[in-house]
Amino acid sequence: MLIPIFSPQELLDSSVGGGKSNRYKKETQKPPLDPTRLLVVKSIYQHYLESLNKTPEKVQVELKKIKDYISSKISDMRKPPVSKVNINMFRKCLYT
Repeated sequence: MLIPIFSPQELLDSSVGGGKSNRYKKETQKPPLDPTRLLVVKSIYQHYLESLNKTPEKVQVELKKIKDYISSKISDMRKPPVSKVNINMFRKCLYT
């Protein structure tokens, strides 16, 4: 849902709120994502939840978590891909 609204490069170069990372304190602060487009994402997610017949209370609880979900998506995009060789070696270790 984020990729049609924000480009992948825009997500990689930004943070949800524009705050400084606690982990990488020496890096420069990343700019926040566009608040107008964040509202669009929130509205789409709200419509999706309502289409699933969620109660208004559950919808509000989920909408409060949307910044965490977006932040998690950005974090996952920044992680280097895991090679299949490493996965297969890990599986061999588990089953031997």
